[in-house]
Amino acid sequence: MSGGERPATSRHKVAILNSWGSLRTWQTHMVAHAKWYKQIYTYLGVIESLAGLPFDIEWLSFDDIREGVPDDIAVLSNAGAAGTAFSGGDNWADEKVVTAVRRFVAGGGGFIGVGEPSAYTPPARQGYPQAGAGAILQLADVLGVDRETGWSLSTNKYPQVSDHEIASKLGEELWAGERPGDVFATTASIVRLHEDSVDIAVNSYGEGHAVYLAGLPYSVENARLLHRAIIWAATGGQHDLREVWFTSDPAVEVAFYPGAGRLFVYNSSHESRQAVLYGPAGEGLEVSLRDLQSTWIELD
Repeated sequence: MSGGERPATSRHKVAILNSWGSLRTWQTHMVAHAKWYKQIYTYLGVIESLAGLPFDIEWLSFDDIREGVPDDIAVLSNAGAAGTAFSGGDNWADEKVVTAVRRFVAGGGGFIGVGEPSAYTPPARQGYPQAGAGAILQLADVLGVDRETGWSLSTNKYPQVSDHEIASKLGEELWAGERPGDVFATTASIVRLHEDSVDIAVNSYGEGHAVYLAGLPYSVENARLLHRAIIWAATGGQHDLREVWFTSDPAVEVAFYPGAGRLFVYNSSHESRQAVLYGPAGEGLEVSLRDLQSTWIELD
């Protein structure tokens, strides 16, 4: 039915940045049997969401970006807990790495950080006996958020939440899994808070944009949030949501096969669903699907 071709994807290519790069692609956080672990489900949802979203994905190690982020990347993502290979650990002590990402975003690229992205606690320096002097998230200037570890508790913080298009139709609270907690905004706009810790924030940096998420376990709502976040990080808007095809209901997925002239539509929920399929030329097709039903639609 697909004509043997892959579905159409967005022009905005996404790269996952971690210590392994292409050595471990779709199994970044777990081997093939994918047992559930408390320590990884908060971040594994990023990979699971991307598996169903219309983006080409590349896997980059820190060695791959020390001389610069590849030119074909639109959005760079770093997700994981501090001190892990997922987040990167002491790779973030390398000035080349930090400079490469800053230059990439300032030049118009996008960055999405989940959990404790770019986290690194600097060791004690001469004249400063305590470890951790300075930012904890080494890209705090890019993300517009940082983590409180006890060195700025007397600094007044007045978090204010504002609406933002990436959280359109998202509930009042993000399902963020095992949040790192104690994340505060420096320059970012806060989109969601949980117990006075930032759950979602957006920030502009030079010509580019960054999104911070406290965690992203898999759900259809979180996959939709990630979709919107990628588009916003890449463009600063939401117009390209319909660059390929897009559905009004996150539980209804659509894939477009241009060579075959067909859409594949799937209801991933256990309930009947009605949705509108939006196309890049302004199309609006209504579909009704039973629970877990899939269907092909011929396009004229």
